[in-house]
Amino acid sequence: MSSKGNQSLKLRDLYSESLIRDTILIFFLFLMVIAQNWDNILLLLFPLITFGFGVFFKVIANIKENSGITHEYIIYNPIGYEKRHANRLIFCTLLQLILLFWFGAESFYHPHLIDNYYIYFISIFIFLYSFGFYWLFLDLWKYSRIEILTRGFKYHEIPKLTSDLNNVISMLKMKSFKIISIINYKS
Repeated sequence: MSSKGNQSLKLRDLYSESLIRDTILIFFLFLMVIAQNWDNILLLLFPLITFGFGVFFKVIANIKENSGITHEYIIYNPIGYEKRHANRLIFCTLLQLILLFWFGAESFYHPHLIDNYYIYFISIFIFLYSFGFYWLFLDLWKYSRIEILTRGFKYHEIPKLTSDLNNVISMLKMKSFKIISIINYKS
């Protein structure tokens, strides 16, 4: 951040070592699944969609870490814990790719599996896909909040708290802040 309050992100703020590691692992598994020559190419869209959302949340978490908004008196989680969402979605992507690879490998040696057990395979596969997003929505509902704690802060930290508070409020439009506050209102 510059001294005038302009905020700009560099490319290195968008990625992390864990994002690169996960991308390489999923790319390798994806290549192994593609090498099996699946007839139904639509099955490959499910892990790609799940991984795309996982990357989205991981990039958001990296931006949040590198933006300098973190302070112990300001809790800024409008879409929950992004790292947790990303890790869970990438885990579900890995499970989907492993299931695709396993079923594809078994179908080479036992072609009757495709005919007899395809509905069970699809059921488990769709369950893994939808479970990842179900898990995500549960956490969105549970951990989404923007909270400014006014109790318990030390008076010598007021200038730091004020600057952090100004950064958070300047990044939010007032309409968005009101909508998020109304949605997250807990009695």
